[in-house]
Order: sequence, then structure tokens, then C-alpha cells
Amino acid sequence: MDDMVLYDAQACSVCQACSVACIDEKDLPRGDGRVCAYRTVTEEETRTPEGGFRFVRRMDGCMHCAQAPCITACPKGCFVRDRETGLVLLDERACVGCGACAKSCPHRAIRFNDCGKAEKCDGCIDRVRHGLRPACEMICPPGALHFHL
Repeated sequence: MDDMVLYDAQACSVCQACSVACIDEKDLPRGDGRVCAYRTVTEEETRTPEGGFRFVRRMDGCMHCAQAPCITACPKGCFVRDRETGLVLLDERACVGCGACAKSCPHRAIRFNDCGKAEKCDGCIDRVRHGLRPACEMICPPGALHFHL
């Protein structure tokens, strides 16, 4: 099984529509200086070995990994794979805020709320269970995001 989310950095226009869709869909806080969305795109200018420059795009957000390290890293078993959809879900209520999940995640997908509990993308599971695509995938103008559901 491959990761459930594919991100095509070449197609991405860094428009942030995925982040806005996430904020709207999940009714997340806006504008307090923090990254609010569960999925964000950044573009960084880096030097090449030849001395030139290139832009590198990075998608931060849960890729619902085939071998999700957060599932095995969490000592409380807060992360599980949904049997119906295959999405990696988090039981925030069981979280003790140890941070093991965030340290294990290669996609910087896990953050902590004001109560010290982990939170992350759930792949818009409510939408998916009703036959809809995740909000970030639906809104992406160049089609740079694709969930294998």
C-alpha cells in the first residue's frame, strides 16, 4: 500500500487554496500568527551546488502514510488507520501531549493545540464517508493534490 496522499510539487502553484479550504472546512482559527490549516505549502529559494538558485516547494500535512510512523510512535495508541477509508485518524482525547508522534512525522503534519493535545488532518473523513473528496483536493486549481481513497 502506498501513501494515501500524492503531492505533485511541479504542478503546485503555491496558491494556498488547499490551506484556505482546510481552514474553512474545519472551521479553524484565522490570522493569529500561527499556521492554522492542517495542510500548508511553502516555497523556499535554495542554492544549487553550481551556485545558482532554485525554488523548492514543500507540502506540510498528513500524507496518511502507508507505514505511518505516528501510529507506532504514540505510546497511548492515539493514532489508528480507519478500516473503511484507510485514513490515519487521531483520538485527541487520549493524547497526553508527549510529542512522540510529531517527532516521528516526516511531513510536519502534527501540531499541538492550546491544551497541549496533538491535532492533525483527518482527510476530511466526514466528507469522504459521504462520497465527497477532501476539501483541499477539491479546491486545488492545478490538481497537485490527490487522495487515493
